[in-house]
Amino acid sequence: MDVERLDGHRDIEALGRVVLAGSERADARSERDFLRAWTRKEAVTKATGDGLRIPFSEVVVSGPGEPPRVLAWPYPDPPDSLSLIDLDPPPGYLAALAVRGPVTNVVIRNGDGLLAQSH
Repeated sequence: MDVERLDGHRDIEALGRVVLAGSERADARSERDFLRAWTRKEAVTKATGDGLRIPFSEVVVSGPGEPPRVLAWPYPDPPDSLSLIDLDPPPGYLAALAVRGPVTNVVIRNGDGLLAQSH
């Protein structure tokens, strides 16, 4: 899973040259569009166990206005072997969840109580 805050302080053109595949750059017209791709890609690389060790430009995801899915990646398994889901976090944030295998239902719960108990 990855969660990112929309803060308006990112140079999406410079980051896009490093993070986005050529086919994705045209879709990243705003910080929201860029972060939609970023959260999807980071969720995918966390689910594979690679994290930031793999170039994000090698993980190609669907555009910001499309249902989330992995279009291409550098792994031997087909990209559709992973479930990719856009989450609905509080305003000002974007989030995505990636899980190896099929996912039919995601239940989102508030974890504030659990976090408070850990302090």
